[in-house]
This record gives sequence, structure tokens and C-alpha cells, in this order.
Amino acid sequence: MKLVDDLINDATSSEVTIASLLRRFLVLAYALKNKQLQEWIEAELNGYDPKDEATIPEYRKITAFAKGLFVGPAGASIRDQPISAHILQKEHRHFALTLTLFQPIASYEHGGSADDKAIVEWPPFLVVLYQSKFIQGFNLNRAWQEIPAAAMIGLLDTVRNRVLKFALELREELGEVADKVDAVPAKFIERNVTNIIYGGHNVFGGTQHATTNVIQINIAKGARIELDSALTDLGLSAIDLAHLHTALDEDAAKPEKDGIGTRTKDWLKSAPAKLAAEGAKIGGEVARALITQWLRQYLGLPLS
Repeated sequence: MKLVDDLINDATSSEVTIASLLRRFLVLAYALKNKQLQEWIEAELNGYDPKDEATIPEYRKITAFAKGLFVGPAGASIRDQPISAHILQKEHRHFALTLTLFQPIASYEHGGSADDKAIVEWPPFLVVLYQSKFIQGFNLNRAWQEIPAAAMIGLLDTVRNRVLKFALELREELGEVADKVDAVPAKFIERNVTNIIYGGHNVFGGTQHATTNVIQINIAKGARIELDSALTDLGLSAIDLAHLHTALDEDAAKPEKDGIGTRTKDWLKSAPAKLAAEGAKIGGEVARALITQWLRQYLGLPLS
């Protein structure tokens, strides 16, 4: 089918922008009569609604640390000072840790190098609220989160790769039904929209929203209550948490030079199986990676 072949050619060409690629993909989506596919493409082209977190894909949620400009007496100033999330109230910590890229995909096609970065300013109310909370004798004048160019490049590549994979799978299927796109089985389209475009996540009622909330949690160093709450939301039982507490305490008594302790690692290996037994919200490998991230945050370890 010419439309599919053209889509593949565009997806493999660095000369074609992602926005142009998606507009061609939208034509195909209407030919396939798949509403979910149309909605995804239109959201990428027009931007996502910040009020509807459940619809925003995970690849648009990035780590983005905050920095600030502080001013002091006699014209003194501190520029590009990293801002600790631990000082912020829990509901504001994401302003120093994570960022969701809501804007249309074209907004991120700036063509800069991997060393370039964009910024998102803190809202004025937040600057005023924490104006004198960070450095004694200095006031916060403005603050922002930095978006590395690498994150924007990753966003563009993710979208391009999903379009390419979908088109390749469709062309292979069309080999059996000639160029009649309406002859492609609806279940084939639905399966590939779910697995390729949405990354394997079906949307059933509030399930995706609940999972998104779980994934977006960040744990402060030493905040065991926060860790327990996150693990409970994920689906672990009180007995599972008690075993983790024992492992953490035993590892703390015999700390290793670096990384998660041996006993905690042993507990972590069994966590996906425990979640499966309780009816997990997310898959085993994703759950393991997520819990590992939370444990590293709790222990004050680097995330990578």
C-alpha cells in the first residue's frame, strides 16, 4: 500500500519532521478507522491536556532537576544553584524532580545539539512560597527546571520508532490482503495500537490513571512512611513490607560500600512474584525497576 510505504520512508528519513510524519500517519489512522490511534496522533500533534494526567504517555515524563537564582545583601547573588526537593512540601516536590512534556511534538524539534537545554520556569506563587526557605540570608529570585536536549531527542525518537514499527507490522499484514486496508482484521490493528503505540498498556476504566500515579511517586531519603505507602499502592501486603523492613535494617547494620544491600536485593528479587500473587497493576520487570528506583531514593543512592 503506497500510504504505508510512504509512511515507512518518512519514518526512516531524518529529513522528515516528526510533525509531518504524524500528519501522514493521521491519514492512515482514519483509513483504519481506529479511534485510539487517531487520539494518540492528535494529542502528539496538538499537545496533551495537563489536567488529564492519565492520558499522557510515560515517555513524556522526564527527570528534570530545578535550579534557582538567589539574591542577598549588597548585591550578592548565587546563580544556577541546585534546589533540593526535600525542602519542598510533598505536593510540590515534582517541581524539583520530574517534568511532563505537554506541548505539541513540534515544540521539541528545535534541532539543537545534545548539550543544549530548555527551561520551564517555576510559577510565581511557588517562588514566593519558598523565597526564604533555602539559603540563610538569601532570597529565591526565580527558579526553573532544565530540560536536557537529550530528553527531547529521546521523545522524538520514541514517537518516530513507534510509528515505524506500526507501519512495518501493517505492511507485513497487508502482504496477505493486497492494498485493501479495510481488509486488515480489526483485532490486528487494536493489538498493535495497544502494544506498539501505547507501549502495551490497555486503558480500562481507572487502571491507567492509578498506574500513572504509582509511577510518578518519588521517595525522599530515609522516608520509610513514603516508601511503605508507595509499595502498598503498588499492591504489596503488610507482610511483604515487614520482610522488607527486616532486610533494610539488617543491611543498615552491615552496610556495603555502594548500592543496595544483599538482603534487600534478595527481597527485591521476589517482589514481582509477590505482586503477581496480589494482582499486580503493572508487569513484573517494570515493577522491579520501579521498586529499585524507590529503594535507591530511600537509601539516598544515585538513580543510575
